[in-house]
Amino acid sequence: MTDEEIAVGWLFAWVAGGGRPGGDHGAGAAMARVHEVVSGRLGSETALLRLREEAEAGQPAVSDATRTWLALVLRDAVGRDPVFAAALRRALADVREEGRQTPPAGYSVAGNVIHGPAAVQVGPNGFQVNNFGRPR
Repeated sequence: MTDEEIAVGWLFAWVAGGGRPGGDHGAGAAMARVHEVVSGRLGSETALLRLREEAEAGQPAVSDATRTWLALVLRDAVGRDPVFAAALRRALADVREEGRQTPPAGYSVAGNVIHGPAAVQVGPNGFQVNNFGRPR
């Protein structure tokens, strides 16, 4: 995936999440910076407006056509404006970095699956225990 395609995904997630997923810290703040950088450069570009429409309509993901269209618009802007290109790269790096450092609020996964002689238990923070044994 190109940086432009990644930016489209983050933009969609930010708008679909009400403009503030994750609050004012972590990946939410970094995604807001991606949105600010892109919106500041593209303004009322039709592809960006279409992404907003799709997100606000409750679509689970940006459509392929809009993703491709907005990625091409971003690629063109990056190629023509080195200041914008650098700002977008920094904003995307911030999202990646903050996403690694701060798990989403309330993040946990837990569950048990038992099938025959095998059982899998998944707990919070990516901790996983696998138990394999004889059926009782």
